[in-house]
Amino acid sequence: MRRKDKEITNQSDLEDILQKAQVCRLGLLDGDLPYIIPVYFGYHKKHIYIHSAKEGKKIDLIKKNPIICFEVELDHKIIDTGIPCNWSTSYKSIIGYGKASLITDIEEKKQSLRILIDHYSPGTVYDFSSKMVNSVAVIKIRIDYMTGKQSFD
Repeated sequence: MRRKDKEITNQSDLEDILQKAQVCRLGLLDGDLPYIIPVYFGYHKKHIYIHSAKEGKKIDLIKKNPIICFEVELDHKIIDTGIPCNWSTSYKSIIGYGKASLITDIEEKKQSLRILIDHYSPGTVYDFSSKMVNSVAVIKIRIDYMTGKQSFD
């Protein structure tokens, strides 16, 4: 990282960002081209969980190449200095890398969906029917590496 003064190295600070972020941008490869898609997600113990339709481009690309990149951010604010080309931003962000897999075990899918729901509605208890769980795909991303950056300009 070029700006070491902006690097977030504390693991609990990185996890706090993952717990608070609302959207994860998922980077996949579509042949030679990058493909980025915003997704809702849940985070738990070095894993990101995403629900999805069972078919579609995202699923096809993960099946072809499960290596992913992701990005989340918090507290993004543009700072207008009044001087063109000298604006700044305030933010916290994470860029990470990992490997995606489709969860097939019904109990693991249920637990993953609970993690997702808890991310957006903490404390909500919901019992998923087998029919409901079988109607969606659940993607598990094992985080292999991530870096954090923050600026409070």
